[in-house]
Amino acid sequence: MLKLLKSYRPDNLLLIIFITIVLLLKYFLDAGIGLDTHTETHSIYKWLVVFFNYLGVSAVNKTVAFILILFEALFFTLISNHYNLLGKRSYLPMLIYLLIILNSISTLEISAILFANIFFLSAWMIVKKASGKDNALSNYFNASVLIGIASLFYFNYIYLIFILWINLIIIRGVKIREMILSVLGAAMVWYFVFSYFYLKDIPFPDFIQKFTINASLNNFLILNLSGKISRLYIIVLFTISVLSLFKYFNSLKIDIRNNFKLLFALFIVGVLLVVLSTSSFEMVHLIAIPVSLFISNYLISAKKVFWSNIFLSGLILLTIFNIYFGFLLTDA
Repeated sequence: MLKLLKSYRPDNLLLIIFITIVLLLKYFLDAGIGLDTHTETHSIYKWLVVFFNYLGVSAVNKTVAFILILFEALFFTLISNHYNLLGKRSYLPMLIYLLIILNSISTLEISAILFANIFFLSAWMIVKKASGKDNALSNYFNASVLIGIASLFYFNYIYLIFILWINLIIIRGVKIREMILSVLGAAMVWYFVFSYFYLKDIPFPDFIQKFTINASLNNFLILNLSGKISRLYIIVLFTISVLSLFKYFNSLKIDIRNNFKLLFALFIVGVLLVVLSTSSFEMVHLIAIPVSLFISNYLISAKKVFWSNIFLSGLILLTIFNIYFGFLLTDA
């Protein structure tokens, strides 16, 4: 199975899309409206909610949500393959990403974080284009603008400015001008937002509460038993993937080592946002990016193919069980 899925062939892409459609059939048939109606005063997403509510067709909403999830999975995988982030090209990260997402959602719906994640991925791609440039001021400014726009959909994405800084320090060293511009882009976006509120005489939202630390593990504790098992399996597999990487990390090319450093930093930032901020577990759309790349690297690089196949098969079977038969397991 792994030999088939890890190869970098177009037919693998079609196979992954087919597997995803099969796994999502349950959500297309449930009674959900396919739209997360939670919005913030400043969020652009509220206009999209109005539009899709006007259409009022749950099948359309779910189809759009499916396309967005599939697109973000394909988008980051193309970035990984184009810039050779792992030192090897494969569509396996796309499959792992989709399996993680499918184990983390209880319904298929359009949500603000789907749009925010796509803007972040666009920012990441722009930053990757800066590799090798002597002057990357425009890249970091443009990436900052995109992160600012992402925060208009899902506010806590504003913290991903730190990822720009971390990338800058890892890849290019401390460059004050680029660090300043990586903040100014997002600041410019919010300057226009506040200007709009001022000109329209709309009360400014209370942003202070959004920066309040809210340490909690409730996002994990409220899961049903099946959900806890699937997430623990992914955590264990991710941990094994990271630990196995230490064995040969120093033998990797500098560019590859830097990529893994940034991916691990992205994972840490994502986890902190879930644990310490008002972010919900839907932040998994961000966290799944580095997790899927680490796991894919382990499965592809492992010398014992037997165990790699066991781990991958286990994740697929666990996903099927969690989606279709998870209700059989309760915490009682």
